[in-house]
Amino acid sequence: MVLFRPKYNTTLTFFKPTSVYNSTIEINEVSFDDPIPAGLGDWSDDDFGLAIDTTVDVDIMEGIEWQVEYDVMPKSAKCLKELAIEELETITGLNEKGQEKLAEALYYLRESIFGEPGDEEVLWLDGLHLHPNNGDDVFGTENDSVEKLMEILEKPDEYGASQSVVAEIVHVIEDKILEADRLLAQTAIDEATSGDPNLLAEANEALAKATSSIANAEYDKAVEDYYKAWEAALKSIGTI
Repeated sequence: MVLFRPKYNTTLTFFKPTSVYNSTIEINEVSFDDPIPAGLGDWSDDDFGLAIDTTVDVDIMEGIEWQVEYDVMPKSAKCLKELAIEELETITGLNEKGQEKLAEALYYLRESIFGEPGDEEVLWLDGLHLHPNNGDDVFGTENDSVEKLMEILEKPDEYGASQSVVAEIVHVIEDKILEADRLLAQTAIDEATSGDPNLLAEANEALAKATSSIANAEYDKAVEDYYKAWEAALKSIGTI
């Protein structure tokens, strides 16, 4: 929440985030019609970005008191995957073949979160931890999804993918899907401080290889690298 107390009569426009896990925040605009009287203040009901318009031509930061209370939410690998689905669902402009390929990618990506329809296996313990027995299912189905997306990237004309669509798919793969994998692997490594040194070295080596794979646009290989890092970290402490 934010307490805003202006020195001058001020009209505020608040921007409420719809997502807090990506660097570019999508916003819904909520405006307040009546200016807040000078010297008075009010609390917001949620977290907001802020656009300010004053009735006086002054330095807007002069005389403004800010009081901020907030809770810091950690990044969640699971939420990043869910955001990846949301962003892929907004992609338009592909031809029929491209739409079918995108639908296949989305199917596998959903499966990496929710499992197969009717399957009651527990894949996720929480947003940063996979069930130790089912991590291969999560990484495996996600890899299937990434491979489908890479087919579009490799032959954009065949699938009717414009440059902007290609850029969006790359963004989703690198900043959402693979970032989720990195978080899973890094969390497992960070929590295995007392693990077997040789296996932890193997985990960190796989983590470094993933970075190289991403730089070379070998996204399917990066998924495999992150899986190996995650698996080695859990093996180092005998979890699997």
